[in-house]
Amino acid sequence: MYKNVQKDVSHEAAVRLLLAHGPLLATLWVNDEYMICTTKNDLVYRGSSNREKDPNHTVVCFAYRFVGEELHLRVLDNHTEDGPVRWVLY
Repeated sequence: MYKNVQKDVSHEAAVRLLLAHGPLLATLWVNDEYMICTTKNDLVYRGSSNREKDPNHTVVCFAYRFVGEELHLRVLDNHTEDGPVRWVLY
């Protein structure tokens, strides 16, 4: 069953889940901004505003960081064997 994790799980609970059971699979809605957010430029993908139009994409979450109040998840994409690796806003 689909759950909107951002509404159902707090930042702290998401981190505990990742630490205890990670790495974890996640599904994102992606747009053109997603493709430019890489570890080379350290940009954070902030999500799609149009879930009706934008496709979804599955990634592996394996790390996190807090930047102020924001929780950023480190994800490994499946475009090649080694990623790319990106930061995604939780």
